[in-house]
Amino acid sequence: MAPLALATHIVYAHQFRSVHSRGRAKCWCCLFGLGRIDLSLYRMANPSLRPRLAARPSSNRLDNPYDVLERGLDATVVEAMRNGVSRILLIAPPPEFPWYAPYCVMQSIRAHVDFCTIARERVEDRRRRTMVVLQEVADRYKAIRIIDPIDLFCTQTECRPNDGRKLYFNDTAHLSPAGIDYLERAFRQQFLWAAATEVWSAS
Repeated sequence: MAPLALATHIVYAHQFRSVHSRGRAKCWCCLFGLGRIDLSLYRMANPSLRPRLAARPSSNRLDNPYDVLERGLDATVVEAMRNGVSRILLIAPPPEFPWYAPYCVMQSIRAHVDFCTIARERVEDRRRRTMVVLQEVADRYKAIRIIDPIDLFCTQTECRPNDGRKLYFNDTAHLSPAGIDYLERAFRQQFLWAAATEVWSAS
């Protein structure tokens, strides 16, 4: 399978929110999932497709989708900082479900049986290498922080797309408006850090 084709089945990233000041983005938040890799990251990781960005020696490792993610994210961070972005908040992958969440929840309600859960261990295993990449990239830049929403949707043993009252996922892995609101409220301080003008430091 070609590198990009393989990557599209493994990892992806897309912009979650930018906070603007006088027309220029000052912070950048990125939500990561486990479905596919965004083409823009692949282009940034591939010097032949993105020649204006300096790339590290490839060592012919673009067949590894996690290498594509790391190199593309690193190049994206560099470009963002060159364009005035001073703070970057990376949002770790939420759970990915093997079924369409709204349909599963609807069927569960009809059947009066709660079967829309998956083992947390399965979720952790699937996202483990993505988490390593995010941490490695974050460790290179003081401007980057990572938040992990997994505990919002998972107990110690299982993960679910709803809480009995609200549906937090629109499909297998994308947050619904209720899910986004839940995420923002849970990590309010981190989002405020990303939007702040003062340098933040952990106490």
